Amino acid sequence: AVRLAPAPAADALTRLRRAFAARIDAAAPVGAGLLRALLLGDRAGVDGAGWVRLAETGTTHLFVVSGLHVALVAGVVLLLARLVGRGVEDGRVATLAFLVASAFGVLAGFGVPVRRALAMLGLLLLARVRLRATSAGALLLRAAVLILLFDPLAVLDAGFWMSCLAVAALVSGAPARDAGRAFGRLRRWFAPQLAVGLLLLVPLLAAFGWVPLLAPLVNLLLV
Repeated sequence: AVRLAPAPAADALTRLRRAFAARIDAAAPVGAGLLRALLLGDRAGVDGAGWVRLAETGTTHLFVVSGLHVALVAGVVLLLARLVGRGVEDGRVATLAFLVASAFGVLAGFGVPVRRALAMLGLLLLARVRLRATSAGALLLRAAVLILLFDPLAVLDAGFWMSCLAVAALVSGAPARDAGRAFGRLRRWFAPQLAVGLLLLVPLLAAFGWVPLLAPLVNLLLV
């Protein structure tokens, strides 16, 4: 091995991520690795045994920053705005929610699932601001096209396919609202998880060779 050049100095974003990681390690001696994975997309702190446990329960996706995490960040901004009387139809509120979610996505590594989530979020907020109806399926298709336009090689990334398939399963498995009946409420809880489990069964088997059968029940509790 021959050293060709000295390592480049860390850029501002890398230094910021390292500073946050150090703060997390200092504040949470136990579980810091999982917190860093959740907040920064830094998975180096989770050991092999930890990943095995997550894989056995089908919860690895909870510690890989993706749509769930981006939606939570944007949702907090929208909730705070609603508390002061501002709705998502306000362009300034929608812009703020998108910028905060984007900042979180960049800080967390800006992987393909994050890009897919941000594209869908941006399109949804734009539709709400313009008071236009749209469907989750249409948002997913447009987001996938946007990602591939700017990064054609994303088509070779398993995360792209898993992310899009998972959202497609959630969309197809979401039953119509039926707040009047207890059975309808139970369906809204169970149907999406069952749909994700069934639709991702073959891709997960092809990619990893096995699937955790308890994953839908575990995710129903943890998500």
